[in-house]
Amino acid sequence: MSKSFWILGIGAMSVVPMSYAAIKKTSPQLPNEIRPMGKSLFFDQSFDTQPVRVLITEEIIARYLTPRETPVESVASVEKPQPKIVAPEEVLVEAVLAPQVEVETPRKPAAAPTPKLEVGTLIASEKNFAITSAPKEPLEAKELLEDLHRKGALKIESRKIEKPKTLDTKSAAILVLDETAFLEGRLEKVPAATVSWLHPDAGLTSNTDDKGRARIPYPHSYSARYIVQAKGYLPAVGYAVKGIMSPVLLYRESRIGPILKSIKQGPQKNEHILLGKFISRNLESIDKMSFDEFLQDARSLFYSSGALGIFNLAAKEGGPRGDFLLAHLPPSLQYLLPKQGLANFEVLEWPAQLLDLKGLAPILTTTLLESKENAISTRVVDAFSGERPDSGIYASIGGQRGVFEPDMNGFIDFNELPIRPNVDLVEIYAQGYMKTWINSPSMSETLPDTVPLFTQDQLRQVLLPTGESPQLSRSYIVGSARAETFNSSVRMKIYNSLGQIQRSAQVHYFTKDGVISKDQDSLNLKDPRFVITNVPEGEYHIVAIDSATGHGLGIQVLRTQGGTVTHVQF
Repeated sequence: MSKSFWILGIGAMSVVPMSYAAIKKTSPQLPNEIRPMGKSLFFDQSFDTQPVRVLITEEIIARYLTPRETPVESVASVEKPQPKIVAPEEVLVEAVLAPQVEVETPRKPAAAPTPKLEVGTLIASEKNFAITSAPKEPLEAKELLEDLHRKGALKIESRKIEKPKTLDTKSAAILVLDETAFLEGRLEKVPAATVSWLHPDAGLTSNTDDKGRARIPYPHSYSARYIVQAKGYLPAVGYAVKGIMSPVLLYRESRIGPILKSIKQGPQKNEHILLGKFISRNLESIDKMSFDEFLQDARSLFYSSGALGIFNLAAKEGGPRGDFLLAHLPPSLQYLLPKQGLANFEVLEWPAQLLDLKGLAPILTTTLLESKENAISTRVVDAFSGERPDSGIYASIGGQRGVFEPDMNGFIDFNELPIRPNVDLVEIYAQGYMKTWINSPSMSETLPDTVPLFTQDQLRQVLLPTGESPQLSRSYIVGSARAETFNSSVRMKIYNSLGQIQRSAQVHYFTKDGVISKDQDSLNLKDPRFVITNVPEGEYHIVAIDSATGHGLGIQVLRTQGGTVTHVQF
């Protein structure tokens, strides 16, 4: 299916009637040069340094139980199945052998609701079960359980789940697993795990199903930060992206005390401790993993070593369990650069991992999954002319994996944009133009077909109807929607890292004539473009909402920086 391009300009929307395939076929190819460069074009600049009060786990839970504004004006209530509880055998035996207490039955018993099962409750079949005659000698506990199983009186459901055949999926989902069972070679779900999307205070939550899975609620969801919490476990943070089932290994709370004691570390004010594991797409731990010490303070890096997974102060890379711990992390966007030791002293550099810790608990866990190779393309053009700028242009992926240059028609082939549970940051620089960012998983649905590059004067002309003038201290978001994505009126809302609506941000929509209008309060399906102004630096979630019902339709992660134009596509 061919791609057509639209150019963001002052007049009505114009379409360049030439497909990607046609241009690539008829024009000479200029090879994309790949040159070594500094580790980052972006992360060496000041970013998101405003101090934020860090919430402890208990406070997050307390705030979660109070009413709050959610990322949708109204959400249809969906009755979720209650998780089944697995009771220990000794508790079941105690419940069965407990002495019977006779209670006088009233003449007219009042109807009472069926009580919910709690831990230690005997799970019996619908047919009443009673011991009619006692054996000559008391049965041992194990024998009694076997006898009850034979008679169908007890139904104990295992937490064990089957290994998925593939992590590829059509939705944005996560798979929540018990980390202790994972180390023992089993995949076990975590009962009653709650998934908070964006932030625990956002109020947008999901419960895991009987296979340990949870999906972002909206149909057009491409990426979102998650925080998973369950009783007895440390909270986990990461990103769910469309196209891959993101594994989330929950560490039991009992694990963290001995680990911190062994490395002589503890949580400090306005700092985070991040405990995590490297795993393969085959759901196995990966050894010989480490982080680039150029970006991380070596005194804050710790790895487990040996089969027992004991953290060793002298370890320079992870052992067979794949565990790591990062200490003294500020509550802001983190840039992690993993690498894997190979044979013959070679090193395989993993794609960078970006992780926003702002406003979260002081001790967190995360799971870093091996990426899958993928290639994707886009085209860069001048915002008004629709042609490739004559100035020099180059792009990078998070300041990593070399530099990519467009061909004579502006096409850039990103042959190293792998699929993984994270959102890449693509930076595009062109002489005389404002810096351009694209925050996208490796998928054509969210990577714009065409990326218009703006000069500061061009952006000023676009914003002229709003009365706003571009400021280099502010960030700007230019967005669009594919014609097939939405079939009803849509409004855009932007939420910050704390799960709150960013009140300073102003959303402007285009009319059918291709200009911004103050009177337009929703996306025009004939010209589905919008611009968001007055956005501070940071990580955000943009949410598409049905104007008529208030229901959420889509969500994705984006990041901003002062003097930068960030592009987003639904």
